Amino acid sequence: MRAGRDGKRALVGSTEANREESLKAMDDLQAWTSAGPSSPASTCLRMACTLDPLAKKIFKGVLLAELVGIFGAYFLFKKMNASQDFRQTMSKKFPFILKVYYKSTEHSGMYGIREQDQEKWLNSKN
Repeated sequence: MRAGRDGKRALVGSTEANREESLKAMDDLQAWTSAGPSSPASTCLRMACTLDPLAKKIFKGVLLAELVGIFGAYFLFKKMNASQDFRQTMSKKFPFILKVYYKSTEHSGMYGIREQDQEKWLNSKN
């Protein structure tokens, strides 16, 4: 790049039409960035600045909700894995969660938990 006639930069080796396009684009950019506070260009810049903190807050909220969900699922699984009585409570209140627990344990290679629970619960009814 080299300086043009009026201090603007133009590409070396490009055609005259390309130089004119480059100069026009630089003029447009300069006019856009030096616009006053009531111009549409500065309004767009202000909106982008005000949306940025909002986007950060939304991102942090979503991230926090995901972390709470992950830790909640972990502690629920841990409690269900440790207590057969808690699994019985879950079977009465939230049977779909218990089905997910059984499927995940069977998928990981631990078989027989469902059968043990059903056998104990059947014997406790009799």
